[in-house]
Amino acid sequence: MGNKIHAEEMKIEEVLTGNSEYYKIPDYQRRFSWKREQLEDFWFDLNSLEADEEHFLGSIVVITGAHNIGFNELELVDGQQRLTTIMLLLKNIQKKFKDNQEYNEMAKMINANYLFTKNKKAKRRIQLELGKLDHSDYENIMNDNMKSIDNQNLINAYKFFEEKLSKMTEKEIEEVYDKLLEQILVVLIQAQNEKSAFRLFETLNDRGLELSAIDLMKNYLLKVANNNEDVDTDLIKENWENIILNIQDVNRKVRFFRHYIMSSEPVTNSKITQRRVYDRFKEIINEDLADYNLTIEDYIKNMEEKSELYRNINNANIGDDFFTKNQRTIINDHLNNFNAIGALPARTLLLKAFDQTLKKELSVQDLTSILEYIETFSIRRIVGQLATGELDTIYNYLAVNAFSEDNPELFIKNYFKKNMPSDSEFENNFKERDFRNNDQTKYILDTFEKKHFMKNAAGKSIKERSEVHIEHIAPTSSFTAKKYKKWADYLDVDKAEFENLKTRIGNLTLLEYKLNIRASNKPFKQKKERYDESSFKMTEEIIKNYSEWKSNSILQRSEELSKIAVDIWSL
Repeated sequence: MGNKIHAEEMKIEEVLTGNSEYYKIPDYQRRFSWKREQLEDFWFDLNSLEADEEHFLGSIVVITGAHNIGFNELELVDGQQRLTTIMLLLKNIQKKFKDNQEYNEMAKMINANYLFTKNKKAKRRIQLELGKLDHSDYENIMNDNMKSIDNQNLINAYKFFEEKLSKMTEKEIEEVYDKLLEQILVVLIQAQNEKSAFRLFETLNDRGLELSAIDLMKNYLLKVANNNEDVDTDLIKENWENIILNIQDVNRKVRFFRHYIMSSEPVTNSKITQRRVYDRFKEIINEDLADYNLTIEDYIKNMEEKSELYRNINNANIGDDFFTKNQRTIINDHLNNFNAIGALPARTLLLKAFDQTLKKELSVQDLTSILEYIETFSIRRIVGQLATGELDTIYNYLAVNAFSEDNPELFIKNYFKKNMPSDSEFENNFKERDFRNNDQTKYILDTFEKKHFMKNAAGKSIKERSEVHIEHIAPTSSFTAKKYKKWADYLDVDKAEFENLKTRIGNLTLLEYKLNIRASNKPFKQKKERYDESSFKMTEEIIKNYSEWKSNSILQRSEELSKIAVDIWSL
């Protein structure tokens, strides 16, 4: 098979009837842990099947290539809970049939073909080998020795099926048996190594595959730890569990590992994509830790600490007592803004900058300046629609290089300047760009409100209001909806020209939800009455500065706001 992978949909009968093959759950995998709720779901799905129905159970992922005294060992890296459950049910069925003379031959067949396997020399061995903490218990169950079972989840699962079958006739049990073998489907994925398996995972449907880059990293880490007597495997497991717990609310959790690897030692001098994160992780564990005089425990402990910081960055909730209350407010405002505008690649630099600050190697003032620079840099590139693929490379470069400079804050500022649109480019981009009804646009309008229009007058920002809408002064459907017909007649442009103007920044403002509903399709004169009730200063300015709303009004206001934008988002 070389480095190739093979995926095939199979019935359970096909999964279990490979001669000279057995499944082995690695010691680093978690123990059997299914509880009654999961068992009930499995049992319900199985028994609900009609004669012509099939049920897809998920994936079983194995790594091939190992041999053990005449048998091919299939290392089971995903699907161990499902396969163990199936075997416990089959054992119960076998035991029921064994006690009935009519079904005795079927019981022998289950034992020979599914619970056990044999090689070409007729040597027999157990079909599924659990990890070292569970295997003796499992083997005892398979050999009808129920006296000393330590894993309560295993014995509870066995007794669960025992109880279910005790209420059924042999004929009904035979129907369950047939459904299990013939109507339950899995995707069996075979790969020569973990890397090959991951190449396939990106292309498979999420429902059919649960193994991810994160699972692969965990499996590899625990395998290395388990094979090294000097490594505290239990501590590694605990650290890893805490990492996963810390990032549980992070969308696309693999981002944390990408950003961590690109920001931390051992140094990574390149962009790490999702495709490469597992490969780079293995390189670090295998090759790079020693160069930095780090142990695996050191590395994973640091990763755990950074996962907590990452969680706080993600939630815009830096609560560390290291910062004053006012500093935390400023910092979290910036982090909220990054979330609103989608500045997620910046987290590579943020992890490093916060780490340097907490170590007192970077001042809080410099940290907040860097946050301001990130905001400006991000908005200028977003408005200019520059390629986002460059951002990981930029932030990785800064995380690796900026903090060894005499003045990291100035180094970052100058590097951003070289990689973002100039003032004139930004001004032109801003007045001509389409601004969609989304969080980025709402952030931009809110920033205008706070940093320009509220300078000389009290007002409120968006986050202090539960429901705020982006108001299109000339409705976007002026030429396409009957209710806006008055606007189509009123505007001094045709439909094609209006298409180029309707989402310009000059046609947008902020308006409270109730006022937005009441303004809706009204002519401009009546809309102004609603605007007068608004507490947004930028919306009040429209009343003062415009007696009518035509195409030149949109262009004029776009021009004005683009000049203000250059001042607000500047380095």
